[in-house]
Amino acid sequence: MFPKTAQDALNDALLQQLERIPGVTAGLVHSPVDPPILPLAGSISFNGPSHGRIEIVASREFTLLLARHSIGGLPQNQEDANDRADVCLKELAQRLGEALLPHLANGNVAQYRWSRPVMRSVDIECDWPNLAASRDTHLFHANGHILAARLVELE
Repeated sequence: MFPKTAQDALNDALLQQLERIPGVTAGLVHSPVDPPILPLAGSISFNGPSHGRIEIVASREFTLLLARHSIGGLPQNQEDANDRADVCLKELAQRLGEALLPHLANGNVAQYRWSRPVMRSVDIECDWPNLAASRDTHLFHANGHILAARLVELE
């Protein structure tokens, strides 16, 4: 099990990243919430003295918000906009990994290897109830959008 400081660092890093988006205010959610609409998960895995995955779940609408405020902005074509939004969610997962590494590595940063960030869809009926109920998952709000973030230990 990862130390509580690692989960706290993940929470802090996500809040800092969200607050860098112009006009976005964010915070932790402490009560049950409805799932995001059309949720997507961006994740990045790591191997070293410990093995795990950082995962962030957000609605398609939120990923488009990320893309709108990214370098290059949001393309006009919807398919290109969705592709750019996917890249932005994967980049967010990668930045969370970079922020979290010092809390996992205990000075042994060079011993860790990271995968490429990946995307997947999240099934609201099957995946969301388990994700939201997990003690490893923390929920956030950002301008009306619900996000979930978790640090998962892998064997």
